Amino acid sequence: SIQRQTTMKTVPEILHLTALELSHHLGSGKITATRLMEQTLDRIGAINPSIRAIVALRDRRHLMEEAKAADLELKNYIDGKSAEENIFEKKWLLGIPIAIKDVSHAESFPTTMGGCTLYGEEFPPDCLNTDDSNNSIDSTQDGKYYVFGKWKYESQKEDDPFVKRLRDAGAIIIGKTNAPELAMGCHSYNSLHGTTLNPFNHSLSAGGSSGGAAAALSSYLLCLSDGSDMMGSLRNPAEWNGLYSLRPTAGWMEEEDGGASTKSRDEDGELVGLPYPISTPGPMARCPEDVAMMLQTMLPGGKSKRMHHSSIIKTTRTWANYSKH
Repeated sequence: SIQRQTTMKTVPEILHLTALELSHHLGSGKITATRLMEQTLDRIGAINPSIRAIVALRDRRHLMEEAKAADLELKNYIDGKSAEENIFEKKWLLGIPIAIKDVSHAESFPTTMGGCTLYGEEFPPDCLNTDDSNNSIDSTQDGKYYVFGKWKYESQKEDDPFVKRLRDAGAIIIGKTNAPELAMGCHSYNSLHGTTLNPFNHSLSAGGSSGGAAAALSSYLLCLSDGSDMMGSLRNPAEWNGLYSLRPTAGWMEEEDGGASTKSRDEDGELVGLPYPISTPGPMARCPEDVAMMLQTMLPGGKSKRMHHSSIIKTTRTWANYSKH
């Protein structure tokens, strides 16, 4: 489409790289996390208003500080000052920007559950800071929260477990990705954030419920995205945007102590309901290798050790030997 062709002409070379390629270039000093963050935010500023893929974008100053901190850690590793023999065995996402689907919790970000106002609180319009383009407001009285129109949402105090694992792997979380209300729907639109449009053709749907994640990937705003899937919410957006995704086996994303289980008990204390969640988080990317690596990172520790990403796809491309291919 003309829209796609026009958009693609402006993609910086660095944003064409896969997550594994970015990881290798960052670890070898060919690029910096600061440069990657600058170009990512510039592209989001240019493209995102027309497709509405990313919501609750954190302020640029804070994100650049996180990128600079990642660069310092990368420099220490390259200069041999790091205690880690190979820091990328644990932190292969170091310095790479990602955004979390707006139905999962990420510390310091709101969870609007796909723009559902049931999770927000009405905020008087005359109290809004209209100069804040990132929709974030600091209030000494109410603490940190995000404002969308007349609705405010408190920032989350902690990450969901799989989000924490992505953060522990070095990822810099920059915002949330759009979804339909309560993630119920195969198109990504809501009254709070608007409709996510397909980057290939703005008259078409980006799919759902992980449409914001898919649109962000196919328009080269991000190299990786998470999503969730109950009846196709990772799979149909990936198909409609020319991407790859994987719905993990039911129960795989549960914490090993059962902390993420959807089980409940009746009055007699007996377990009721399904023995696993109906919906499950999962990865999405522009290449199968990135999907496999992201899934391995998202899984709880014991399950991650039992499953190496090369068991999903026939490849030997780990971070350590990626540069040989």
